[in-house]
Amino acid sequence: KAARELRARAAQLLGDAVQGLWIGTFHAIGARLLRRFGARLGLPRDFSVLDDSDQLVLLGQVARELYGAAVPPAGEPRALQAAIDQARNEGLSPQDLLQGDPLLARAYALYEGRLRQQGAVDFGDLLLLPLRLAEEDPQSQDALSRLFDHVLVDEFQDVNQVQYRLLRLLAGRSRELVVVGDDDQAIYAWRGADVKIILRFQSDWPDAVVVRLEQNYRS
Repeated sequence: KAARELRARAAQLLGDAVQGLWIGTFHAIGARLLRRFGARLGLPRDFSVLDDSDQLVLLGQVARELYGAAVPPAGEPRALQAAIDQARNEGLSPQDLLQGDPLLARAYALYEGRLRQQGAVDFGDLLLLPLRLAEEDPQSQDALSRLFDHVLVDEFQDVNQVQYRLLRLLAGRSRELVVVGDDDQAIYAWRGADVKIILRFQSDWPDAVVVRLEQNYRS
């Protein structure tokens, strides 16, 4: 809803020129990137995006494979979903988890394998796969960074590590990055948001200009 409203406001200001802009949530932008570049990762152009219930069905199959013929513990697919989502929000791969939690690493790898067999992705993939593509393939990184002359991000206090790493790659060539946020409104740590990202923004971008909006117009 917020993305639709943003597009409508931009259209009022820009008219037909709005057609050349990419306006959307992180996940919507990630999906567009994968439609364009996903073949480099072996994804079909018409890949499907699993919703929450489809994801749990797939994780139920993974849990049964992990526990053999036995019925997995109650709630295991949901627990696996939460653990894998947390790992993805931090940009971790199955290999990254091998030392600390080998069972979760195996479940994560099995889950990713089943997704690829189905030519499907989940919501986490919409961010993680473009990031992997850009970080692991210099040609893809260059192609992605040339898509955008300017990158603008609202509610910056809510971004997670994967989103921020992707932002840095997309804005790395132009260095035209504008973010708007308020660390006092950082309330989404439970879903991966990392308030340290906005707090250390000036360290990462030492040439940034900071404009403080200290007048409360809402009240």
